Amino acid sequence: MATEKRRETILGRLEALRVAGAIDDVTVTYWFRQASSTDGDPVMPSVVALEAWADDHDVSLEPAFEHHARSNWFTGTNDDVVSLPVICLALLAGGDIRAVYPHVGPTGYQSVMDGIDTLEAETSAERYSSA
Repeated sequence: MATEKRRETILGRLEALRVAGAIDDVTVTYWFRQASSTDGDPVMPSVVALEAWADDHDVSLEPAFEHHARSNWFTGTNDDVVSLPVICLALLAGGDIRAVYPHVGPTGYQSVMDGIDTLEAETSAERYSSA
């Protein structure tokens, strides 16, 4: 229930930004709690792109995105699994990733709500500077 309320709050704030013209679109992608590197999981390319952004910006997506090895004693297979966050915000501009939340960087932990706060603040600053 708390997760649903949080998701609704986040989507509401993003929709308000879209309606105000601050962002062009809001796309929601649902995923399972884990993605595997060896079974052709369709989420993995997105995870790799998000992690590349983090590397390029000297931040970490852990612990929200946590890698660990998984072994299946029954099948004898081993793979790398990424535990995925319940909610993640990726901001895109021109098809490029501009920011990912949550992440940990020089200023500490930045939540999805922090990302929306930043986006709203940037939007307000642009409105004031263009007047």
